[in-house]
Amino acid sequence: MVETPDTENSGLINMLSIGCEITSETSTQPLLEILRICCPQDLREIAANDMRSLTRIFLNGEWVGVHNDQSKFVEDMHNLRRQSCIHHEVDLFFLGSTVC
Repeated sequence: MVETPDTENSGLINMLSIGCEITSETSTQPLLEILRICCPQDLREIAANDMRSLTRIFLNGEWVGVHNDQSKFVEDMHNLRRQSCIHHEVDLFFLGSTVC
């Protein structure tokens, strides 16, 4: 723990601040362009019955698209993140059948 001449709470706050990462807002626009290419289906044109078989894709909590091959989509997104095409602060979430 970081020792300070102040109280214990101050030491705790200093310790927490050492482990923090200060970042600026990251643009999701490049990833939205990639998702539009990977997932060209318009959400308004998909029938409710068809939605069960599709993987829903969320970007920072907003539903941005669907994909019909979850395994391929997950593999592609992992590769893009490894190549730093997707920033580590961007939260990409997909909801569909379980991928092992």
